[in-house]
Amino acid sequence: MPPPAAPRNAIHAATRTSKVGQRRAALAEHVDDPDPQRRRWCVSGYTQLVEASQPVAVDGLTRLTSDPDPTVRLLAEGALRWATLRGQ
Repeated sequence: MPPPAAPRNAIHAATRTSKVGQRRAALAEHVDDPDPQRRRWCVSGYTQLVEASQPVAVDGLTRLTSDPDPTVRLLAEGALRWATLRGQ
């Protein structure tokens, strides 16, 4: 007889957690990338991550607000304001 199926919420939570971990690791690799375009993509990636894990997104965006590239910094500051308001 097969084992009982896990509740739908448990499966959904496990899937979201693993995806957040994978996304966080992938984004963290590029936060200090020498290419500013990749850092801009990080801002976009962290902005998309707000729905799944707001603290992770805020942490990554906060790091990017001190970026030497003014475009990256401006994008990160705007995204951080949005993410912070979204969490309230």
